[in-house]
Amino acid sequence: MLKSGGHLLLIDGTVDDGYLETEAWSHSVEKLRDFLHNHFITPLKWMHLCGHAGLRVAQRELQPFEQPDLLWYIEAADTPSENREKVLEPIRQVPNEAQKLFNVNPDDERKIT
Repeated sequence: MLKSGGHLLLIDGTVDDGYLETEAWSHSVEKLRDFLHNHFITPLKWMHLCGHAGLRVAQRELQPFEQPDLLWYIEAADTPSENREKVLEPIRQVPNEAQKLFNVNPDDERKIT
């Protein structure tokens, strides 16, 4: 329980609001990579959830990050061997919008093999 006047720091992977194709693509990759993944929550949805819980959002910020080496990314989630090749398929066919937002280069072998 958060004390009155307390602060909550929320850090989560997300896709900015309004990028529906990228949100769907990211969700499909994550679901294959990590069976525990449920769904990305956009910043606007997080703000709604916080407001519904009686929290006031004082600051919201998206921080881009360099996509990790895909082999590390798969290993970190302990992706089942039968899903490892399945994860590569949508990355090789990354939509243009997602390429730009996430700086994904499907031709960068370090990132996709």
